[in-house]
Amino acid sequence: MEYVLEDNKETTLVELQESFFSRADKLLRMEVFSKPSFQLVQTLILMARYLQRKGLSERCWSVVGMGFRAAQALGLHLEASGDTQSQKEERIRTWWACVLMDR
Repeated sequence: MEYVLEDNKETTLVELQESFFSRADKLLRMEVFSKPSFQLVQTLILMARYLQRKGLSERCWSVVGMGFRAAQALGLHLEASGDTQSQKEERIRTWWACVLMDR
């Protein structure tokens, strides 16, 4: 299956996945060391899943660890007061995604 990018270059799904992963990896290098965010945790989970699928277990394990620790720092494992039902559900799902990737 072929996809078209902004510059009209045709590319395969694998090339597209690698391109997005590479961009995210470059953008996150400095972000990881600053204050953790909910979006950072979700991005790290997705990156870890990508690395897992590519068979890069050492890098996957490192990214999972960063995501898990950021999630703990944000208190995603704790019940938050004042959140809407959808926010609570997103927190729970994100936390459990971290737990499952850490196994």
